[in-house]
Amino acid sequence: VLLTLKEDFNFFHNYISSMQRELKFSLKTLIGFTLFFSFFSCGVPEPSFYASSKGKLDKAYFQKRLAKIKETLKGEGEKKKSLDWYLNGGSIARYAYDLKTSFKLWDIADERINLYESRLLAQKGAQELGSLLTNDLSLPYTPPIYERVYLNFSQALNDLSLNKTRDAHIELNRALERLKYAEYIFKKEIENSKRQNEQEAKERDFKISDKTLLPIERAYSVLNRYKPYRKFENPIVYYLKGILYYEEGDYNNAADMFKVAYALTRKKEPGAKVVASDWFLTQKKGKDRKHHLWVIYLNGLSFEKVEKVFHLPLFIFSDEVIYSGVALPWLKERPKTSKTLYITTGSGTYKTLRLVDMDALVAWEFRKRLPSIVFREILRAAVKTAAQYGAKKLFGGLAQLVVALYQFATTRADTRQWDWLPKEIQIARVDFRPNEPVIIRVPGHRAKVFKFGPSVRDAIIIVRGFKPQDEVLYYAISFKER
Repeated sequence: VLLTLKEDFNFFHNYISSMQRELKFSLKTLIGFTLFFSFFSCGVPEPSFYASSKGKLDKAYFQKRLAKIKETLKGEGEKKKSLDWYLNGGSIARYAYDLKTSFKLWDIADERINLYESRLLAQKGAQELGSLLTNDLSLPYTPPIYERVYLNFSQALNDLSLNKTRDAHIELNRALERLKYAEYIFKKEIENSKRQNEQEAKERDFKISDKTLLPIERAYSVLNRYKPYRKFENPIVYYLKGILYYEEGDYNNAADMFKVAYALTRKKEPGAKVVASDWFLTQKKGKDRKHHLWVIYLNGLSFEKVEKVFHLPLFIFSDEVIYSGVALPWLKERPKTSKTLYITTGSGTYKTLRLVDMDALVAWEFRKRLPSIVFREILRAAVKTAAQYGAKKLFGGLAQLVVALYQFATTRADTRQWDWLPKEIQIARVDFRPNEPVIIRVPGHRAKVFKFGPSVRDAIIIVRGFKPQDEVLYYAISFKER
């Protein structure tokens, strides 16, 4: 039980003396300030694109949402929204097949991320932390590293949909560069956050015992089963890069990329078998005259961040307190579209295999960031609880009630995220003949038929599924004969 032990309140009496100096105003002023600050400054997130969808996700839904996004851009101008709004908006535009708007929104998001990361790399960045009297929702959204890397991968898919292979290469190079510095940037972010937390805790003579943290540790221990491939690495970046090198006839670089993707997944994912066969293909140096089709299945939706409240029964310490608690982000699992999908050609039927478990990437990094988030939220709860006590001493029970209501209103978890990351990424490679039908079937959905003419050498099909009952979207990318 959090904050029930007296050793966690050593700061309390020192803090009350400072509260007496800071709260030298009338009860009317206190109430007015509290109500105003609760409604306008406590930090309210943008409505979730995903949470707002109560029906089936299909082209009509995405087109309707896209129309609202365009209206917002016209009305408020560009670069006025939170960064997560642009990440989600870019996905909406892609699923509505408006790549121009998708590029525009994702470019804004990428520009902000680049500026943030460049400051960290230049040793000039400092992790901003929200006021102890509000919550982290009052701060700009900073995407986790897996979202930053996936942004470049998504931009590469946009480029390929427009047959801009060179631009796709650039985006994947930027993803690899981001992965190169990921560990250093992450370390800087955690160090800055920890330093700020320790400084503010020291000023209040505040400490958290292991017994206080135990309930939270137990609750989040379920995430320990998720393991990364290698720190922040995402195998799909190397895999797609390998395909593009192969299509350009750069077989040595293609082999290198497939080797990395295989090394990351060979003991963890069944899709490593496909990567191994792709590496073997590069050894033929283009002498294989078959036509190859790669299928990349973006399956389901990764975790949804929701709020989990840990109530603090402070009556063990004092009966003066009405309410106290901490609100933390919690990872809620979402379903796959299907277990796999099937590809039928003239030579037989094949299925996709998982190459990337996106849930594992999300859960691992979330778990690494959690201690700093927990410490900060417990410190916030303690400060607000002390404010309750101070208000009672200075102004009476009504003032305490007002501050308690304010504490309740501002105890919010930061659940902002990129809603549209897949739960997993599956892959397959099959051979096809010109003008021969290629049938892709996602169980529970109508089959999709593709035909590639004689001018097409190879192809990639991107399949995007959401929840099992939602519409499945397809994007075909062709590589012409050289």
